[in-house]
Amino acid sequence: MRLFHYTNGAALLNIIKHQKLWLTHINYLNDTSEFIHGLDIIGCYVNKMIDDEKIREELHLIKEKSSNLIDYYICSFSTVPDLLSQWRGYCPLNGGYAIEFDHELLIRGMGEYYSLNQCIYTEHEKQEKASTKVLNNKEKLYNSYSKYGENDHKIDFFIHALAMFSIATYFKN
Repeated sequence: MRLFHYTNGAALLNIIKHQKLWLTHINYLNDTSEFIHGLDIIGCYVNKMIDDEKIREELHLIKEKSSNLIDYYICSFSTVPDLLSQWRGYCPLNGGYAIEFDHELLIRGMGEYYSLNQCIYTEHEKQEKASTKVLNNKEKLYNSYSKYGENDHKIDFFIHALAMFSIATYFKN
């Protein structure tokens, strides 16, 4: 599959020179409300699907602080080689570039802490993904929470919670 990264001339030269893509921190995107929007959708399903009030409260604390707890970085691609909205959104008025990448080569070059995910635009699909993610993590959250005393360190719980909330990074508003 072909993927296109829309950018300016300076970024293109840096990509070629250093053979690296630079990612943007989630708090510095063009629309920082997208991540919060995704977290809110997942939070609704936490309320609907997590019966234990203490677990629900812990999850909401993690949700509220997640953008400060984990540094999420984003790089955007399109499957369309010539898309006006991408030119307008990511390139300067005096011109820009749509750099073509091979999907398989990108995946091969990524480290273990990176993933390539398709953005989710429709409310229905966001709701479906959020409910599935909460449901798939529910047992893990309950099990990891029950292993530790109330004041003990709950690292497994924290890891499962962040894995659940991380899908908010590819929800588009």
